[in-house]
Amino acid sequence: MIKVHIAGGPATDTLERLEELTGGVFALTAGEITPSTSCDILVAGVVSGEQLDMCRGLKAVVVPYAGVPESTAALLEGRPGIMLRSIHHNAVAAAEMAVTLMMAAAKLIIPAHMALRNGDWSPRYTPSGLIIEDSRVTVLGRGSIGGRVERICSSMGASVRTVGRTPGNGTFTAGDLPGILPETDILVVCVPLTDETRGMIGEKELALMPRGSVLVNVARGPVVDEEALFHSLRSGHLGAAGIDVWYSYPGTEGSRKATPPSRFPFGELPNVVMSPHRGGAFGLPGIEERRLRHLGDILLELADGMVQHSSYISAAIPRTGIGGDMSSFDGVTVVREANFYFEGKVSSRTVIFPDGSRKTLGVMLPGEYTFGTSTHEIMEILSGELDVTLPGAKEPVTVTGGDTFQVPADSKFTVNVRKATDYCCSYGSE
Repeated sequence: MIKVHIAGGPATDTLERLEELTGGVFALTAGEITPSTSCDILVAGVVSGEQLDMCRGLKAVVVPYAGVPESTAALLEGRPGIMLRSIHHNAVAAAEMAVTLMMAAAKLIIPAHMALRNGDWSPRYTPSGLIIEDSRVTVLGRGSIGGRVERICSSMGASVRTVGRTPGNGTFTAGDLPGILPETDILVVCVPLTDETRGMIGEKELALMPRGSVLVNVARGPVVDEEALFHSLRSGHLGAAGIDVWYSYPGTEGSRKATPPSRFPFGELPNVVMSPHRGGAFGLPGIEERRLRHLGDILLELADGMVQHSSYISAAIPRTGIGGDMSSFDGVTVVREANFYFEGKVSSRTVIFPDGSRKTLGVMLPGEYTFGTSTHEIMEILSGELDVTLPGAKEPVTVTGGDTFQVPADSKFTVNVRKATDYCCSYGSE
């Protein structure tokens, strides 16, 4: 049985609910990490190298909230044998916050609100703001949050482009930003904070945007350069901004009512909608249940991969929300344009589900192919035969119809297709 240890010791009812959601396939323990801790999967946020060393047999770390602490990410970079995941249970709430801030900023609601509170109706007679349907929106990050923002903006009639790690299916990459930003009326930032994304939007990038454009940040503050953002807003080059994530946070409960969010006085700017990092919907009814369901899904995905590596049939692991053994999909949207790779020897089509999740259905003809992925992938082989060499593996594993294998985010894997293979690929969060 796969062993899962939850650091810190959650309430008993939380453990019982997680066991119920995962079908009792795990040996669940909770509490402080000690030299006697033995687990395959550790559920923890900030961990030390000493704590990781204590966990004998550790294969994966799951951060039980959205985003990965920088210290944890840096620590695990030197331990390639340990997979790192985080959950995105609050993606719906964060996407809603992004759209709320976008609307409030684009319509300049704050200055109009403040004026009318004093009986001043002049904003009604001063042309200002943007029409979303007429706007060009760029979503930076095509994960769980960015994907939802993209769909909402598209449904409002906006022209939407997305920027992600991997090109294809209409997605651009960071290298395309110099050409995209001059044609962007609204930029919505949804990427995780990494070494690559820190300062991704700086003085140069903001200057490329049209005068009067709008920026929304629901990712992490340092993705956008703090000083450059302030000066661009104060000068009026950026017409408005909606910001939920910041550069300074309260360190104690007592400082929560007296901590400026930045070393610059954003609060003095009338064109900024400020929110104290509420996109995570912390404390809202149902959010804990949603968090446990997402955690359960990720644990089952990881377990599925561990069972596969142990030469057991992956179908032995129950599914609660990702992947699945469905022979058909109901109520979905199929993207008409096909995806072709390796001179047409690999092709697929994208299927979009009502909840916004995506799968690709495709065929691989005989040959050897190396793929790179920016997101966690679950590959269900419907028919055919191939050998797959997964990240960190020294030898390939033979996979045939009915089998499943998984690939961690930001990695590469190689397949040697022996017989034409029909597959279904599901995706985790970016």
